[in-house]
Amino acid sequence: MRIYYSVIAIIMACFALAYGMGQGLRRESRSFYEILAEKEIEETVKLMEDFPGFFTEEELNDSKDVRDEKIRKKALKKYAYLDGRIQHVKDEPLSSIWGGINYGMSLEEMEQAVRDKFIALYAEGKIISEDDFEKIKNDYYTEKPHTELSRLWGAFYLKNAIDKSDDLRGKYDVPDYVIVAPDLDNIEVDLGLLNDMWPIVSSLKNATFYFKKITGRRVAQMGMDEREKGMLLSGTGYYDFSDPGNIIQDDKTGQYIVVDTEYKSFQISLPPLLRETLKYAGKKFAYLYHDMYRHTIPIGILEKKQH
Repeated sequence: MRIYYSVIAIIMACFALAYGMGQGLRRESRSFYEILAEKEIEETVKLMEDFPGFFTEEELNDSKDVRDEKIRKKALKKYAYLDGRIQHVKDEPLSSIWGGINYGMSLEEMEQAVRDKFIALYAEGKIISEDDFEKIKNDYYTEKPHTELSRLWGAFYLKNAIDKSDDLRGKYDVPDYVIVAPDLDNIEVDLGLLNDMWPIVSSLKNATFYFKKITGRRVAQMGMDEREKGMLLSGTGYYDFSDPGNIIQDDKTGQYIVVDTEYKSFQISLPPLLRETLKYAGKKFAYLYHDMYRHTIPIGILEKKQH
């Protein structure tokens, strides 16, 4: 049986993720494509030695330079194609729920997007010092400090979807929040890999955020979305009605406040990516990040604001 280089490239994808996991964060002059192509050459040559029957006589008799160049060209063409497919994952709503980053970004673009997001939150009064929080903390659930940011990104996404919907606007809302930082010039934010697959602005390392208190009835229940006509959430992708406390009807306003908004509360169809595209996306992320798919971004808000 003869398997040509195009098929061997698919086999290589199975090995490449394991390879990428241990590589750490690198900023070398060679492109990501070139580094992966070199690895693919190494793996293909090893397969040629171990399983020569999988290759044509011409492939086995090529000189080293010719053989390597053929593999490199096929690999670079494939990676360019897969990178193009990856661009689809930047579309809403996935990117919003991840914190506004996507596989179409470089590491530097991800870092800048995160810094810009937090500078904007500070300008909106959503990031404050511990001293300022002391003045208002009685209005917040201080016994429940949060560091995992997916709940906050989900609230942002859902709030935007509610405001755009005539059926939901004024009937549903999300709780107000505030991020509290001991040092506004030293906020650290982790990037991570969600479900071993998708990049996400995952957590605060030296800050916390709190949600504002709500007085009301716990009303979420299975089937609620179907029964509460005119107040549908299904169009937003939200489906987490299993815990009554996930939605609270505010005693003051009568609004339904959706309080559980982390990523697992949403059920949104993924873009039509091929299996190999997903493998490639995973190893690209593994190439960029270290420490079990995490990378920390330092943010100096006051320093940035002064410039």
